[in-house]
Amino acid sequence: MHPEEAFDIIDGHLVTVELVSGFLSVTQPAEVALYVATWERLWSFAQTGAAATRRIRAALARLDGVEAG
Repeated sequence: MHPEEAFDIIDGHLVTVELVSGFLSVTQPAEVALYVATWERLWSFAQTGAAATRRIRAALARLDGVEAG
């Protein structure tokens, strides 16, 4: 399952939010700051580079029924 809404931060002054039933533009600085803080929190969980490659390969191996080394 995936989130039912997605957002883009544009230049730190505008956030566009795609909802299930429509589209929203957020411009109030305090509200934009909430989306920026949410993005920063999500990014802190992200893995990139070799760590991401290892995680993806391990997941694919589990799907194939093989343990990754």
